[in-house]
Amino acid sequence: MLPEKMKAKDWVIFRPVMPEPEIWSRLKRARSVGEVREASRKMRDWMTREYGPQVGRWLPGDPPFEFADALDLYAEKLLRAKHLPSYAKTDRPRSDDKRLVFLSKVLAGARLDLAPITAVKRLSHWGFPRDWAEKPLKEFVDLSGKEFAEHAPTVEVKWKSKRV
Repeated sequence: MLPEKMKAKDWVIFRPVMPEPEIWSRLKRARSVGEVREASRKMRDWMTREYGPQVGRWLPGDPPFEFADALDLYAEKLLRAKHLPSYAKTDRPRSDDKRLVFLSKVLAGARLDLAPITAVKRLSHWGFPRDWAEKPLKEFVDLSGKEFAEHAPTVEVKWKSKRV
């Protein structure tokens, strides 16, 4: 339940959709269209079981469709993209983050009927910042007040001010 102060300022908070490591590993290891589609089926089953039929599944567009359907539909492009030089092939801690952003760009391009290399190139300057939020964290903390503070772990936050 959101505090009234936050409702008045148009805050919307969604429950996070946490990943399933086994399914992500299957998708990363997939070498055939059948393996991508199997990972897609497992993802759909897992999301239905964990979150129900409406949470975190739909991609925007006309018409909107499920993320798992996008994996099925664009499995060949996804596999071709994994051979591009910009696909992260190491097991470093940030490699999964890079793979996720890379595959997002490929699927966005596939939705527009672009080749994987074209999609990655056109979206090369776009990145998803690690600390991205629709509204500033400081505003969230200030508005949430005591109602969230009672349930949250103690965290020390240092604010950096930007000078214009």
